[in-house]
Amino acid sequence: MGRLVTVGLTALLLTQLAQLTGCGFQLRSWEMGNAYSSVGLDAAGRFDIEPALRRALSQTGVPLVSNDAELVLELINADEELRTASVSGNARTAEYELIARVRYAIRDASGSYLSKPATLQSSRRYFLDRGNLVGSNEEQALLRRELRTDLVQQIMRVMNTVSRSPKPTKKAVNKAATL
Repeated sequence: MGRLVTVGLTALLLTQLAQLTGCGFQLRSWEMGNAYSSVGLDAAGRFDIEPALRRALSQTGVPLVSNDAELVLELINADEELRTASVSGNARTAEYELIARVRYAIRDASGSYLSKPATLQSSRRYFLDRGNLVGSNEEQALLRRELRTDLVQQIMRVMNTVSRSPKPTKKAVNKAATL
């Protein structure tokens, strides 16, 4: 009886896997290998988000190079802001809001912008526990990492969209620049 159940569950699992692959399901990836032979990161300074961006870019299936990249992510600015979101009855901070911003642009090897400079923003709120300041600080550090991850994913989605769109010709780029 136990062997029959195992065989039945295996058959059910194989059937569902076949259905998933048959419907075109695949895990999300940042595959840009079909469109570009190299990608680069040009940072205007040292930013906390840079290592996460380098890691994400290295996972695209395209070599991450420092010079002569076919597609370049230009990191213009990145900053984080911590502000009071609410106060308690005795006028002390009860809740903070963490805001992270990144300004970037995407250009091709010739320096033409494929995505003009844009700013992305993400925010999270957390309560300040005055009885557990270490825990509140740990929560703040975790939220900062989550904000960076969120911004990196947003940038990678834009880069993925740019890599899937047809490469612009010089005539199209000149026409877009005059609009």
